[in-house]
Amino acid sequence: MDLPINTSLEQFLDAFREHSDSVDDETGFSVNELADAFNRSPEWVRRKLRMLQQRGLLKTSFKFSTSIDGRRIRVPIYILIKGDDND
Repeated sequence: MDLPINTSLEQFLDAFREHSDSVDDETGFSVNELADAFNRSPEWVRRKLRMLQQRGLLKTSFKFSTSIDGRRIRVPIYILIKGDDND
């Protein structure tokens, strides 16, 4: 799903929800995964994620991934807080 550069935070939130619902894995998404999904730069995605985090709509966790040189690295992932979460 391509998001235009001038996407509002609400539009980004809707797209994030839609993307989350379309994937069975509920572990969350890295910045690069979201950037690929929305066809935007990682920095653009980070700015939107910071705004969601400031509004209390996002929680952060980590997962392990393999880097291009084969090392296992810990990568931050971002998960939308659902309306019924009490975390």
